[in-house]
Amino acid sequence: MKFDIQHRGRLVHLDISAQDSVYRLEHGGKVVEFHCVRVSDDTLSVMVGDRVFTAYVHSAPPGYSVQIHDLAFEFEVLEGGGGIMGERGRRGHGGAHRLSVPMPGKVVSVLKKVGDAVSVGEGIVVVEAMKMQNEIRSPRAGKVREIRVVAGETIEGGATVAVIE
Repeated sequence: MKFDIQHRGRLVHLDISAQDSVYRLEHGGKVVEFHCVRVSDDTLSVMVGDRVFTAYVHSAPPGYSVQIHDLAFEFEVLEGGGGIMGERGRRGHGGAHRLSVPMPGKVVSVLKKVGDAVSVGEGIVVVEAMKMQNEIRSPRAGKVREIRVVAGETIEGGATVAVIE
């Protein structure tokens, strides 16, 4: 699928193809292959090589904002395709959001407790998976309504670790 996006005032041409959860992105003669799995309506788990990232996607098509760790990318899709999140990502952000983990692992620590206020990208739980520690971050500002895990617990992929309202 070909996309023309505008990022920081520049026109960028992207060609993205996918087979199952493996994606291939071509841009400016460079090719990047990565695994991508939807964790929730606005959260993706992305694996490039042996590194795992959680991407929080906020959309109001044609505009998108993607946050990975402390980096935020804002862009507008100008032509082609339905964008990164498709129809599911176009829903509003009202109501409770279940924060899930992309893969099985062990809870290393719980950083927040019920009632804590959180901002976009703030860490909630740290999970060790594939010998790497991954901080599971809030995709939105709100309040922690539930924490469903404890440190030391082994969890399955897709398990809900917290609920943010």
